Order: sequence, then structure tokens, then C-alpha cells
Amino acid sequence: MGTPAFVVEYVLAGSRSRMTPARWQGQVDRDGRPSQKNLAKHVEGLIDSTQPGGCNDHLSLDIVQATLRRNGSVDDEGVIAVWTRS
Repeated sequence: MGTPAFVVEYVLAGSRSRMTPARWQGQVDRDGRPSQKNLAKHVEGLIDSTQPGGCNDHLSLDIVQATLRRNGSVDDEGVIAVWTRS
């Protein structure tokens, strides 16, 4: 599979800890092209999957922010989009 070009970094509520960046699939049938709109769809889908009966209902994720960035970038360098819970 190789190194992904883009990753999503999640910030969780409470301790403000960060999850290990997840690979942005970049497949049209999955995540689509890296954009603000597609990041929002991605995060909202992940959150929905953690609800009772969802495929990730065993996870207790309280995501407050997600950043889509070029893999290997640091700080604000390479940021494509940011999702923040409202």
C-alpha cells in the first residue's frame, strides 16, 4: 500500500489527547478527494459508527477536532482542512 499521501489527525475531548493519524484513503467510493466537505463527511461517518449498533460502538471517541493534512507535515504546514465540533 505504501505511505499515504494524506492523514487525518483527531483531537479527543477531555485530555485533548491526539489519536494516531489515520490514513486518508483518497478513493472516490470511500473518502473522496481531500477537501473540507469530504473531511466533514468522513468525521461525521466515524462518529455515527460509534453509536450503539454501529460497527465501532465499542470505541468511546469524543472527537472535538480533526485535521486533514499532507503526511509528514508538521504544525500548520500541509493542512488541507480542519473540522471542529460545533
